[in-house]
Amino acid sequence: MEDRTAITILCCWGVCLLAIPALIVAVVRLYRTVRQAKAARVVLEQERDGWLENAQEAARELWFKEVPGLTFRNEIEVETKFIYPLVKHLGYADQDIQLRVPVRVRLGRTDAVVEADWVLWDTDPTSGTREPVVVIEANTPTESLGEDVRLQARSYAYGLEVSIYVVTNGKEIRIFERGVTGDTCVAEGSVTTLSALWP
Repeated sequence: MEDRTAITILCCWGVCLLAIPALIVAVVRLYRTVRQAKAARVVLEQERDGWLENAQEAARELWFKEVPGLTFRNEIEVETKFIYPLVKHLGYADQDIQLRVPVRVRLGRTDAVVEADWVLWDTDPTSGTREPVVVIEANTPTESLGEDVRLQARSYAYGLEVSIYVVTNGKEIRIFERGVTGDTCVAEGSVTTLSALWP
């Protein structure tokens, strides 16, 4: 009986020894399959990102073609038909857009609280806090973008400690960088030339 047990044990070991190479081959094949699946996933994600980028660019180009034909009856229509699509095409999410933001400004010797039409927010990568980055002043299409409009937007930017401010009436757009001794108009144009201003 002991011989039989010994033979059975040897047979089991023999079968195990024969199965080990097959098991190793199976593990190697599984590893290669997982690696190929990961590589395929990366390629698919890159393709998806490319398709998404192409779709966004196509939507933006379509908007560039449509916006010169839009009509605006008032400031609200400038905001909804022009400013909102503009900031969305710039990549701002809805939670990064705030309307009618209270701003404390200095009027002569007194402080007053006024409202900035639009403020775009971003998260500071160092501190993790949200901070305003752009002020947008909307005007009616019949109002010119003169010095008084620029100074109004500048006062909001100053009050919020924002360096970039924008004024628009839906026909024209001007983008300024606020400076210590003076501001610089970094881009300006009509909506018909908006694509040339695009970053």
